[in-house]
Amino acid sequence: MVLTRILPSRLRPGLRSLLISSRRMSSSAPEVILEDVGDKGLITLNRPKALNALNLNMVRLIYPKLKEWENTKSMVIIKGAGEKAFCAGGDVRSIVEGKTNGSEIGPDFFREEYMLNCLIGTLHIPYIALIDGITMGGGVGLSVHGDYRVATERTLFAMPETAIGLFPDVGGSHFLPRLGGRLGMYLALTGHRLKGRDVLKAGVATHVCDAARIGELEEALLKLSSPYPEDIAQVIESFHKESTFSKDVPFSLQPMLPKIKACYSAGSVEEIISNLEKDGSEWAQKQLQTLSKMSPTSLKVTFEQIERGAHLTLQECLTMELRMVWRFYHDHDFSEEETKPKNHLQEEMHEINSAPKHAKEDSLGLSEKLQDTPFKTPDLNIDQFHSGKDLPKGKKRKRGHGEAAYDGKILRKSPRPNYFVGIRVSDCEIHRTIVRIQEAIIASDSNLYQALIDVASSHITVLVMYIDSDIALSVASSALDTCWDKLKEDIEESPIQMTFSGIGSFSDRVVYARLREDEHYFRLLKLAKEVRQIFSNASVCLPDEKPMQPHLTIAKMSKVRQKAGSFPRNINPAAYQPLKNIYFGCQSVSGLQLLSMTRPKDLERYYYCANEIIFDETCKERGDHSYCCFPRRPLGYV
Repeated sequence: MVLTRILPSRLRPGLRSLLISSRRMSSSAPEVILEDVGDKGLITLNRPKALNALNLNMVRLIYPKLKEWENTKSMVIIKGAGEKAFCAGGDVRSIVEGKTNGSEIGPDFFREEYMLNCLIGTLHIPYIALIDGITMGGGVGLSVHGDYRVATERTLFAMPETAIGLFPDVGGSHFLPRLGGRLGMYLALTGHRLKGRDVLKAGVATHVCDAARIGELEEALLKLSSPYPEDIAQVIESFHKESTFSKDVPFSLQPMLPKIKACYSAGSVEEIISNLEKDGSEWAQKQLQTLSKMSPTSLKVTFEQIERGAHLTLQECLTMELRMVWRFYHDHDFSEEETKPKNHLQEEMHEINSAPKHAKEDSLGLSEKLQDTPFKTPDLNIDQFHSGKDLPKGKKRKRGHGEAAYDGKILRKSPRPNYFVGIRVSDCEIHRTIVRIQEAIIASDSNLYQALIDVASSHITVLVMYIDSDIALSVASSALDTCWDKLKEDIEESPIQMTFSGIGSFSDRVVYARLREDEHYFRLLKLAKEVRQIFSNASVCLPDEKPMQPHLTIAKMSKVRQKAGSFPRNINPAAYQPLKNIYFGCQSVSGLQLLSMTRPKDLERYYYCANEIIFDETCKERGDHSYCCFPRRPLGYV
């Protein structure tokens, strides 16, 4: 059952809480409350007695509403009812009971849950999760793929699936390996719990807020009259800076990070066990005890899952997880793991270590063939995450990087660029002028809000490429270092100045700031040509053979999710005509960055940076670009 209410944005948190509280008193209390608050959407998970555990009915209520809101709202907020939990995970009990009584809801639940996770991760409007309380398993899937995850002192995060014979799903294979320092592998295998500010410091949350003020934060967001990404970020950042809980307390895992990296940087679970045994510290002994309580099958499969997920997009990770969970559900009764003895892992490891070399092939009682099976069958393609309505026959939908494209007949895959070499544009004057143009575009048609580019990610693209492994990434990183050797002397002697003046467009689909075609412009083209040659010589996959067309994007229609009716198909030039010759500003090329299109952006909403070369040594001393008003922070630890 779902309850939808249209509430004025000025409605106070107290009144809203009173309405929700009164609904809970009803015997038919809705499991999800969906509220239209002006031009914002508010989702409340309303099963406080079950710690807001996610079930199939809740997924089926949230998914269509979220798709509707993507085209009609400016942002979405999701929270949990009560003070104990945001969402304690998927309702595994109902799945196990369904398998026992023959209702078999498991396959539908996992498939539709992963569809929801995918939608959240590709949503075109800001998605803010207030993860106040227990956030585990399915609750992580409802939050971690969104733009903002705000934790409180009551937040308790974990991915405990290996303890019940499953694996960290809901996109765990995507976000866990991207935490850095093998922390994701550690959390995946052990189910270690993070509390409060540690959730931020690990890189799972993006911000924190005092629990007593979480309602105030919600109200401040709902009161925004024009919720541009910058306005939303400013509101959340202000509460983040004013939070007081555990402010000066270091990351609880900080002393153990070197050990985690050393012990969990291994080629298999067996090697991790061996590393821990060799370490021999009290911490290592506790890890061995923890791992001994986990399902051996789950440990092996989870290890392989995290290793593979490091090189996949979110959509590809969810596809892989759907294959895995299908095999687990049908071939492996994970409910049995809760009752089987848990002390057999170390015994098996002792037998393995003392056995002849050939006998170790079946380590942990699980052969490599069995370990690999969940990843190979059944053949469930990525289109599981899009309903038939989204893919009418003969029609194409926009695809993400590395994603399959549907043409009404076949699903085909091609190497789509997922990394690029870029020049960050961080001058505040340029940013302010971009926002001015964006406001003019929105004033002409508010539906074009989705087309706007976040100024925090402003950049000039020099070269795009396809990276499919750590080795390929290492090669590309080395190629960028070679660019340093080839270009540094010339640029240091005479810096390239990028002057942005005037507005241009590509078929009214992309609006951009023009680069003045002066001496520096042609030097920039020459730089791009040399960079391409260096990467080509290094055998980096360069799928786009088009020459560089340097421009600074302001808005593009490819970001817009089209709908029928009077929804705009392009950006009307009349919207910015009075400003067509406006001067944006000037910035030097202070460096080049190897950036990811698919990895999560950092806390300041800039692209994940795999490598960087800086031509201006004064910028290097400061640790960032000289003009940057949105300083970049590394992904993961804060």
